[in-house]
Amino acid sequence: MQRGLDAKSDRNARTLGPYFPRYLMAGDPSSPGGTKVTEEELEDDIVPAPHGFTHENGGTDQISVAGLSGLLADAQNPVQATETLVGGAEIATQAEVDAGTDDTRFVTPLKLANTSLPLPIAPHASTHQHGGADEVATATPAANAIPKAEASGELNLGWLPASSRYNAVVSLFSGTGQPYRANSGTTWGVLARLPFPGTNSVGSPDTVEVLLSRSNATNTVGVRLWDKTNGVAVAQATGLTPTADDTDPDIVDLGTVSNLPTGPAVFEIQANSTSASTDSEVHALDIRFG
Repeated sequence: MQRGLDAKSDRNARTLGPYFPRYLMAGDPSSPGGTKVTEEELEDDIVPAPHGFTHENGGTDQISVAGLSGLLADAQNPVQATETLVGGAEIATQAEVDAGTDDTRFVTPLKLANTSLPLPIAPHASTHQHGGADEVATATPAANAIPKAEASGELNLGWLPASSRYNAVVSLFSGTGQPYRANSGTTWGVLARLPFPGTNSVGSPDTVEVLLSRSNATNTVGVRLWDKTNGVAVAQATGLTPTADDTDPDIVDLGTVSNLPTGPAVFEIQANSTSASTDSEVHALDIRFG
């Protein structure tokens, strides 16, 4: 009788190749000494030959980490990340961010927003200048705005205080000792002329006033500021009843100011009355801005 294979005593001395039959026969399985060893029995306790390299990167039986989850059993110590090396880095504390000296930890958006450090700003002056995407000045006068010159190179008059703008004050003396010039009758008579630079240069006046009296209280009088160049009234008041005392004339507002020329023009101070028996006496005229 042939001695059968003792699987238990020999299995730790055997290695399992890539292929093996479903069972191994030792001796005649029909005889009492024959033993059949199955694949399952061999797989129970086989110790494979060293072959770790086959499971490493590039090996014939490389192990994939895809689909793994959970923390590793042992603490890992990755290399310190740098500008050129992928690795690990610690989150900086607020104090470390504020100190601004640590070059190994990284900053979170929250700590960056809360830092006391002055953050550097790239040069961007051109964005705030004329035509820039974030222009700070404006040619249009407005409260709390930063002024800039218009295309002419000059500031709009609206930027200047009213007290510093062009004011025209005209005193009318007859030259005969009387502190006024007079006209009587219904026809408008010219008492004086003055130049006006135009609204493009000095802006738009909003008030025209005269010092006015009349020779007697019998009839009403009128006064107007006339644009001789363009043939229109700039301001006008009629049916007036000022004092008849030429030593103490009244201040009279000529009302709405309109038809102002944009360019230079010659203005006239004109007066009339409803009767030749009453003189309209103009002592002075004031063109005011604001």
